Parts: sequence; C-alpha cells; structure tokens
Amino acid sequence: MEHTLNPNTQIVKEKLRIATLLAVNAGFIDAYTFFHYENRFAGAQTGNLIQAGIALAQGKWTHFIGFLIPILFFMAGVMLRTFVSHIRRKYHRGDTTYLLWMQLFMILVFVTIYVIFQHLSATLCISIMSFIMAIQMNNFSVTRGLSYGSIFSTANMRSFAENMAQYFLTGKKEKIENAWVYFALIGSFFIGAALSTILQHFIAIWTLYLSALFLLIVLYIFSRELKNMEKEVELLKAH
Repeated sequence: MEHTLNPNTQIVKEKLRIATLLAVNAGFIDAYTFFHYENRFAGAQTGNLIQAGIALAQGKWTHFIGFLIPILFFMAGVMLRTFVSHIRRKYHRGDTTYLLWMQLFMILVFVTIYVIFQHLSATLCISIMSFIMAIQMNNFSVTRGLSYGSIFSTANMRSFAENMAQYFLTGKKEKIENAWVYFALIGSFFIGAALSTILQHFIAIWTLYLSALFLLIVLYIFSRELKNMEKEVELLKAH
C-alpha cells in the first residue's frame, strides 16, 4: 500500500492492462446486478436515471424510488472517494491502492453477507454495489494519456468513433492507436458482461466473488509495476 505520495503512481495507473481489467470488472458487475437486482445497474447510472424518469412519468412511485436510491448511493460513493483522497493527500499519503483495497474489502464483505442472507432487499444490494463502483470510477480515469470511463462504455465508444474519424481525415498514426485503446476497453467491458452472464448459470450468487479476484489482480499488477519502477530509479541513481 502507498504510505507516501509516489511520483510513479500516475504512470502505473495509466497502464492499459489495468484499465482493461477494470473494464472487465465493470461489465461483469453490471451484468450481474441487471439480472439479480431488477434490471438495475451498479455502474451505468444513466440506465437507472432513465428508468427512474420513466417510472415517475408512469406514476409508479415505488419503482421510481427503487431506481433513485442507487443513484444517490453512487453519488455518496463519489463523495467518499473525494474525501478519502483529500485527507490522504493532505498528509502526503498515496490514495490509489488504499481505495482499491477499500473497494475490494467492501465487495468481499457485501458478497459474503449476500451469500449467507440470500433474501436481502434488491434495492439495498444494488445501492451498496453502486456505492462501491463509484470508488472505482473516480480512482481510475486515464490510460496511456487518454481519458476513459472505467465503469461504463458510452464515452469510450464515442472516443473510439471520434479517433477513427480523425484517422480517416488526417491519416495520423496516433489516432488509430488511440482508437485501438478505446476498442480494447469496449471489448473488455463486453467480455466482462458475457463472462458474468455465463458464470451465473453455474455458480449463481457466488459469481460476484470473481469481481474481488479481478481487483486482486489489479492490485498485484499495480504493486509489481511500482516496485519495478522504483528499482529502475535506484539503478539509475547508482550509476
């Protein structure tokens, strides 16, 4: 875990392998929550917002509240992440791995409780997952110098199409390289959703434990890359 601010942290955060794993995780979780929590999403809050508007217009107040609550929890998660980052940076502490561990811990606790008490309210469950996913969204937002969405793909699809258009117009190699980055993110989200849907047929409510595995892999890659960069710096200093 980062005990102090590390100048190499941002470089490692922007690794594409980390971004694609987080996209897999996002698609994985949203597919699960859609099927198990009454067609609601933990990450893609636009879907919840649209359905909340439809329910309100139809006078379905219970459904409206059911879609509104996870949106509010998502906002609360964003606020928590902002407060935690502010406090840690104020005392010159790194926040990336701290927030990853926080997200991992929350998922493990939630899934374990959900497995033990299988008849929990769907609204409570989707609200907790929305809160957790908000932490991931704010923790990672740039890969290879490009802004991206780590928990939804609409912005990534727009950026993919935009860079493809720019490539056709200008022929710049940079644009096609950018497009492939976004294509990888979109594909990862898609794979995560498909994998989650398939696994639900075999391991049912245990499926969400795989999300914790994805985060553990991200933590491993992040920590290993930071250590490798620190070793390289030490070698350069030695020479």
